[in-house]
Amino acid sequence: MKMQPKILILILAAAAAAAALAATQGAVLGGDLWWYAAVFWQNFLVFIIPMILGFGLIELCNRLFLAGEGGAFARKCTWWALGSRLAFLTLAPIAMLLWGYASNRDLKGLIQLDAINAVDTAWISAQPGNSLLGAFHRGPGDNTGGITMMGVVVFRLLSMDLERTLLLGLFASVLTSLTVIAVYRLGRGFFPPGVAKAAAVIAAVYPEAVMIGSSHQQLGYITLVFSMALLGLAGIIRNVEPAAGDPALPGRRHAVILLGSMIVLGFFVGYQFSILGIICAAAFALWLSDPKKRIGRILWIGAGAVVAVLGVIRVLSMLDIIPADWDPLFAQYRFLYGMAWDEFDKLKAAGGGDFFQTVLITMEKAPAFILAAVYGLVRPALPAAIGYRNTSAEGGLFWQLLNLYRSLGWYLLLPLLLYGTWKSVRGLLARKPETILMLIFWIVALVGSYRAFGDEWDNPRYRLFAIAPMALLAAWGWITQREQKDPWFMRIVIPFVTATVSLTVWYILRDYAMLNFPAVPSIALIGVITGIAFVLSVFFIRPKKTEPAR
Repeated sequence: MKMQPKILILILAAAAAAAALAATQGAVLGGDLWWYAAVFWQNFLVFIIPMILGFGLIELCNRLFLAGEGGAFARKCTWWALGSRLAFLTLAPIAMLLWGYASNRDLKGLIQLDAINAVDTAWISAQPGNSLLGAFHRGPGDNTGGITMMGVVVFRLLSMDLERTLLLGLFASVLTSLTVIAVYRLGRGFFPPGVAKAAAVIAAVYPEAVMIGSSHQQLGYITLVFSMALLGLAGIIRNVEPAAGDPALPGRRHAVILLGSMIVLGFFVGYQFSILGIICAAAFALWLSDPKKRIGRILWIGAGAVVAVLGVIRVLSMLDIIPADWDPLFAQYRFLYGMAWDEFDKLKAAGGGDFFQTVLITMEKAPAFILAAVYGLVRPALPAAIGYRNTSAEGGLFWQLLNLYRSLGWYLLLPLLLYGTWKSVRGLLARKPETILMLIFWIVALVGSYRAFGDEWDNPRYRLFAIAPMALLAAWGWITQREQKDPWFMRIVIPFVTATVSLTVWYILRDYAMLNFPAVPSIALIGVITGIAFVLSVFFIRPKKTEPAR
């Protein structure tokens, strides 16, 4: 049987990717060039099998779920997603060794402590004598439960001789690339093709998603589950059988299977953001459903029953009639909100940090939490990264470049998200799909910022949970402003750019020129400059006059 050229190309590409990852793993574990020769081939043999299977999985899912001419662009996006994630997983450890701090070696090639905690937990649990089912428990970091079990299986099957830290990152990179499929098909189900294409690009190359194999791996899986669950819900509620080769919403039978699979997988992945995800998914379903139809009545009655049951459980728990651990609302409060109290206490014990953190610790908890939620969204991450001056002789260039990369993704999308929010509010009463996507995104963003207390690492990665609503809202805003030539888009962009440039200049003058401007007057001045830019943009940027129809 003759092998198809495309299959041969995929195998060769997988082999090249495995070779690059094997070399990087050797450098991470040994550091010196001789280490490549010592373990390169062992690493290559370990990585080649999951790499070929991963490439095959992407190709299979492309053929099954993005078939036909309508899915051609999205198929490319899934490959972009996989390629960018593998490239980051391969190159970031080398850059970290060359341009980072000496202490980076403790991270074993991964860029976040949660990732190395997850790998270490799986590696320890994979040792002989430990139970596989015993690995399904909460450990250090966020990557727990089923992720640890998966890591145990991977290590026992492929790498019992050595803790290859990039192996689990490989699995995360492959599987989370499939999020692009859900985002694209949701876009095709609700919006014109241009919106779906733009959203697929955002989902494929958004920095936090690209970094997922090296940072907080569990959140990538949760994001995949949530995005696929939204797709399944949309298919059930809209109940439109797609035409052959049309990668839009799935038919009801396939949608039910997809949603059920995601519910099971969600419990396997972990409980992080579980209640928030259920609330967002329920709001999405209720928003799209028609209460006059049977499926709508079932959803509305079911939602009311669930709310009533949860309320009764909450009351029984408060009266000590049942244990507090039986109360899912309390458990979620303790995780999402209660741990924010711990973050506040840590910040207070540390004595603050930058200007806003110093202000936060002087406030009572309730107003401090509100400020933290807002601060996490408006934090001047990009200006600070540009104006950052490394005072250590050990390095730090990698971390500055990484912060630039992460911040740039958010700053490029933020004007589109603001504009999309402005436009989608008009669809509130008509229950437009872009409106519920907007509401879901900002709810997740605010809760994530509050939960992380505005932290520069945790806050952006929590937003990744809502990448499907975020990508679709930004893409819808982009296409809408292009079609309508709406002057309000530039009226948002101009003051936004003005504020960003002004803050960047302030950081550069402070950190490079050592000009110590007081923070409060400086922020007030930048606010005035931004306000003037907004007023001028409203005055000078007018709607274009259209030619009358002849």
